[in-house]
Amino acid sequence: MCGIAGLIGRKSAKFADKVLEKLSHRGPDAFGQWISSENNYPVNLCHTRLNIIDKTNKGNQPFISKDNRYIFIFNGEIYNFLELKKDLENKGSFFISRTDTEVFMEGLIKEGPSFQFKCNGMWAFCLWDKKLNKAILGRDRFGVKPLYYSTLNDHSLIFASEMKAITPFLDEITPSENIEKHLNNVFDYEYTSSCVIKGIKRILPGHYVIYQDQVLKEYQYWNTLDNINFNKNSYENQVDEWRELFLDSVKIRMRSDVKISSTLSGGLDSSSVVAAMKYIGKETNPIQKNCNETFCSSYGKSDLDETNWARELSNNLSINFNEVKINPNSSQLNLIDSIAMVEDPYISLPHPMLQTYAAINRKSIKVSIDGHGSDELFIGYGHIKKLMIKSKNLSEFRELISINESTKSGIYSTNEKKIKRKWVKYKFIEYFKSSINNLLISSNNLGFNDDFENTKNEILKKVRTHNCFEEMDGLTQALYEIFHFTTLPTLLRNYDKYSMANSVEVRMPFMDWRLVCYVFSLPLKSKLGNGFTKRIQRDALKGILKDNIRLRRDKIGWNSPSHEWFKNTMKDELLILLKDEKSRGLNIYRNKAKDSFNKFLNLKNPNFSDGYRVWLKIQPYLWRRSLTSKLWK
Repeated sequence: MCGIAGLIGRKSAKFADKVLEKLSHRGPDAFGQWISSENNYPVNLCHTRLNIIDKTNKGNQPFISKDNRYIFIFNGEIYNFLELKKDLENKGSFFISRTDTEVFMEGLIKEGPSFQFKCNGMWAFCLWDKKLNKAILGRDRFGVKPLYYSTLNDHSLIFASEMKAITPFLDEITPSENIEKHLNNVFDYEYTSSCVIKGIKRILPGHYVIYQDQVLKEYQYWNTLDNINFNKNSYENQVDEWRELFLDSVKIRMRSDVKISSTLSGGLDSSSVVAAMKYIGKETNPIQKNCNETFCSSYGKSDLDETNWARELSNNLSINFNEVKINPNSSQLNLIDSIAMVEDPYISLPHPMLQTYAAINRKSIKVSIDGHGSDELFIGYGHIKKLMIKSKNLSEFRELISINESTKSGIYSTNEKKIKRKWVKYKFIEYFKSSINNLLISSNNLGFNDDFENTKNEILKKVRTHNCFEEMDGLTQALYEIFHFTTLPTLLRNYDKYSMANSVEVRMPFMDWRLVCYVFSLPLKSKLGNGFTKRIQRDALKGILKDNIRLRRDKIGWNSPSHEWFKNTMKDELLILLKDEKSRGLNIYRNKAKDSFNKFLNLKNPNFSDGYRVWLKIQPYLWRRSLTSKLWK
C-alpha cells in the first residue's frame, strides 16, 4: 500500500519534493522517483512506500523492467500474486523480488491491461512505456484504491493517489462547478469523474486510461453485470459455496510480511472477518499472518458504543482487544484540517476513524482486515427503507418492515401496525420519484443542459438496460446500485483516506470480486429470509462465529456521536469557527451554518438524528473553509 503520483509532458523542478511530502503519510517507509533523461519526453513518476510484502529495498518503487523499457508505480495489493507469479514463471518470466508489484508489472507488460482480469485485489497504477511515450493508468474493479488526475493548460497530465498532491500545481484551489450538488448529496458523485475540486477528475472504477500524444482516452475493462451467472443451486449448496469463497477471500488477504489487525465493532460483518481469520489460523504459507489485535472505537456511555460486543468476541477468540477512547479534542488535527485530510464532505465527522487507525499505527501495525462492503451486498443499515420501494407485494414489504424494526430494537416481530398505510406511502414515493425523473429527462430535451446530470443518467441507463440487470429482482437491483454507484463507493473513498492518513492498509474480504459476483447471482430468498438480512452469511458462518453475534439483529454502524460532542467537547471549537468570516464569499454559508448550530444548541435532549442534520447544515461552510488549510497547498 502506497502513494503514487506522476507528471507527464511537463518538467517541474519542485514536483517530486512536493508530491512526496503530500503523500508521505501513505507510505513513510521509502520514497522514490524516476525522471526521464534530458533529451526524452518529460516524465516524473513518484512513489511513497508502506512496506507490506518483501520489506527489503528490492520492493522500493518505481520499478524498472529488465529491458529498461517500462517504468511502473503501483498503489494497492494483488492478493493472488503468488498464483499469478507461478503462472508467469511457467511462461518464462523470472523475478528479482518477492513483491506483488513486480508480478503486476510483468503481467501488464506481457498481457496488457487485460491482465487486470486475472488480478484479485485493489490497485491504482501507472505503467510508462519509454519506447512509445505512452502511459497506461488503471484502477481496480470497484474503486477500492483512488486515482485522481488533471490535464493542465499545456495538455500535460498530472495524477496522484490524493487530490492534495495535485492542488499545489493548479492555478487556484476552488470548489467544483458541481459542488452544491456534491455537498447536498454526498453519495451521488463518486461513481462519476466529477470531483469536489475544480480541474480534478478521477479514473472510474473498473477503467483504465491511455495517455499518449497529449491525448487521454478512457476504457472500461470491468462490468460486474457481464460476470454474473444466476445461481440455481439448492440453498444448502449455496451456503457451502459462499462459505468456501468467503474463507478463501479472507485467507489470501492474510498474506503479509508484517503484523495484521482488524477494526472490530462487534457487529456481524467485522466479527465475521475476525472469526474467519481465527478459524483459518496459520497454515503452511510463510507470509500468512494471524490477527492478534482488534481495535474498537469507544464513546463511553454513548448509544453508539459497541465495545462490550467487540471485547466479548475478542476474548472468546483469544485476541488482544484494544479499546480506543475517542475524544475529538485529542486529535493532532483540528476540525478544519481533519476535513481537509479526508478531502470530501461526508455525513459523519471523521474523528473516530482517524483516531482508531492512528491507534493501530501506534502499535506498529500496518494492515487492518475489515468488514466493509457486506452491508451493501446484503441490505445493511439504512438501506432497507430504500428497498421497500422495490418490494413487489405486501408480504415482501411486511418482512422488510419487521426486519427494519429489528435493526433498532434487536427484536423481530411480524406484527407491524399500520403496514398497509406504509405500503401505500412507499409506493407513492416510488411513483413520485419516477415522475420527477421523467420530468428531468424532458427538461433536458427542451434545451436545459447539465453535463453532470447527463453523465449520471448515461451511466445508470447503461446499467438499467443491461439484460442481466433487467433479470434481477427489484431488491437486488437496488442493492446493485447501492454497491456500485452510491453508498459503497463513498465509503471506500473515505476508508482509504482514514486509514492511509495513518499509514495503515485496509483490506476488505467482502470486496473480493468472486464473492461480489456470487452474491449478485443469488435469488432474493438467499439474502433475505427467516426474518433476517444477510441470511446466507449468517448460515454459512454457523460454527465459526458465536451465535449471539451471528444472529444479532440490532445495527449501529461506525459513526460519530456528533449530537453529544456538539453540546460539549466540540462546542467551543465550532462557536469560534462560526464566529466571524473574513471572506465575503463565505459569509453567506457561515450565517446559515451559525443559525443551524444555534438552533441545535437550544435543543434540550438532541438525539443522533439531530446531530446528523445539523452537521449536514454546517458542513458546507466548514468544507469550503477547509480549502484554506495548508494541507491543500
